[in-house]
Amino acid sequence: GCWPTGSATTCPPGFRWREWGSCVRIDDCTCRSNSGAIVKPGEVIHESDCKVCICENNHYTCDDSACHTTTSTTTTTTTTTETPTTTTEAVTTTEPTTVFILPSTVSPPTPCDRDR
Repeated sequence: GCWPTGSATTCPPGFRWREWGSCVRIDDCTCRSNSGAIVKPGEVIHESDCKVCICENNHYTCDDSACHTTTSTTTTTTTTTETPTTTTEAVTTTEPTTVFILPSTVSPPTPCDRDR
């Protein structure tokens, strides 16, 4: 990491004292991982399966939002109303049918005379 000053040396604005004895820009400062390892600026470290960290501007920033899971339960209630049913019964009766054949007593008309 970097510090504002080091062994009686003051760094100019925007710079920090690095442990190796020089002033460096803030965005060139290294960081330390959770295990103490040196992390280069811009380097991404996977601290665990769900925790990811990065070294930026002399800060070691971690995101563990993937470690937190939420479970939501949705309950759906369905109301069914049954409609009363009406039954209509059709009654069909069959009566015997008798067919009568009557001879015709009508004679055809007399032919028309075209000259008339």
